[in-house]
Amino acid sequence: MENIKTIGAYKLFRYLCMWSNYKKPYALSSKNVMTVCHITKPTYLKAFKELEALGYLQQKEEGSNQYTFYQIPPEDEEEIIINPAPLPYEEEQGDRFSF
Repeated sequence: MENIKTIGAYKLFRYLCMWSNYKKPYALSSKNVMTVCHITKPTYLKAFKELEALGYLQQKEEGSNQYTFYQIPPEDEEEIIINPAPLPYEEEQGDRFSF
């Protein structure tokens, strides 16, 4: 998400995150997005293209108006690093940690 450059794209991203947790599939209404996010039509279109270029929105089929929304673009999923090491304030005590 840190690669999103414009506030309009960030607002659209947050809107899609909210709705993707409730309804699948979801019919995206540009008018509803513009009302809820307080953005204009040109800002909405620019934001949509930005999220598409970054991989958050991917067209299902060539020429289709159906898109899949990813909270983490598929090509970025492998870059997520999970550090299993204990945090500095944790002391290891056998099979458990104290906080």
